[in-house]
Amino acid sequence: MKKTICALLTLCLMLSVGIPAYAKTDMSTVFDSADELKQVENKILDSVNFMLSTYYNDTLTGEDIDYNNCLRLYYGTDILTNNNINENNIIEAIDNADYEYEIFLTYNNLFPKLAFSKTKPISEENKELYTEEELKELENQIGEWNLASMVILKEKDMYQRYKEDIERFLKSSNETYSKVHVICDFPGDIGAVAMLITEDSEIQFKVLDGIIDNKKIDYNNPEDTLYTLAKLKEITAQYVPPEPGLIGETEALAPQPANNTIIIAAAAAGAVILVCAAAAVIILRARKKKAEFQN
Repeated sequence: MKKTICALLTLCLMLSVGIPAYAKTDMSTVFDSADELKQVENKILDSVNFMLSTYYNDTLTGEDIDYNNCLRLYYGTDILTNNNINENNIIEAIDNADYEYEIFLTYNNLFPKLAFSKTKPISEENKELYTEEELKELENQIGEWNLASMVILKEKDMYQRYKEDIERFLKSSNETYSKVHVICDFPGDIGAVAMLITEDSEIQFKVLDGIIDNKKIDYNNPEDTLYTLAKLKEITAQYVPPEPGLIGETEALAPQPANNTIIIAAAAAGAVILVCAAAAVIILRARKKKAEFQN
């Protein structure tokens, strides 16, 4: 009997050694909270239901909004070009950066997605992008959460796929992470990264979209290589911009292929504009957002 017990204990120890002990990142808290959007839930529903009632004679309710299925995107941080930002103060820099929320919904076999951001003052040089009526409306909404853009897709939005890729990575990692920030609007060949903060406050970066060593990285071609801030700055410094006129600025900014788009809407001074031509609205939004972050 003793020999049998010893054999069983030995077998258990051998099995336990062969099983990897993955860390348990808390997936419910690791992403930025979107709870502040609950205060504008009526705006969210009014926006998406305007489209759904118009084109599908249907509506959603608050129960259809999963605030855990949102993603906060940071813009305009210039962390790769600002020499004053380092690994010691980068968290503070992110905390002070502009951001917007991507809200992912489902409707039958479709994927409505809304972007909400706080209305900002328009600089003098960018006022020509708006009409007088739009400028007056924007002044009344400065600091308020408003619809920035809206789209109904046949497939999941790219940012939703990026979030799913991050979740996959976190679940398989043997590291425990306390927070993840998704940062966009990078210079050069790097479009978006996930800034991962370990439980020991170590900063790591996972590229979500970009080209590194001539290799394309996106949600179809994910890569789990982790970079330091210094390495990302080094990669960005090697970027050589294309000659003017080779790539149209607005075409390069359009994130969704038109054949996957059913309806696209954009917000202009608080009024929802519905357009059937996908590229036209995406370009409109890209121009304005690019201009606003160059203030």
